[in-house]
Amino acid sequence: MDQWPILYNTLRRLTNANLKLSPLSKVSYQVRYEQDAFQGPSLSPSGYQVAGSYRLVLQVMQRNSADDFFREIDWKPLPETQLAFAEQVHHYKEDSFFNLDPSYVQFQEADGTPLHRCPVMTA
Repeated sequence: MDQWPILYNTLRRLTNANLKLSPLSKVSYQVRYEQDAFQGPSLSPSGYQVAGSYRLVLQVMQRNSADDFFREIDWKPLPETQLAFAEQVHHYKEDSFFNLDPSYVQFQEADGTPLHRCPVMTA
């Protein structure tokens, strides 16, 4: 069985802010903001055949975020009656991109001779 490197070095940030104004009066207002961000590098097997080989590892830089905006207005005309208008807006953004993992990229000549990496020259 082949061993595949799998790495998730990700960070998750959750933000939540909620404000309600005049909760005991006849008209009250509420606003809320929530953010969920997930980002960081990862390595995973591709599962796709490229150039006749399944042995590809993808290097992924993940950046996914979701923003939720919520607002509500409550009106209490009578003691046991409440009318409310609420609106929620959800925004999702995915900025992930994929590359072949450089340690798994192998180059060869047309006759099959493998190319070796050249050492970096320093001045």
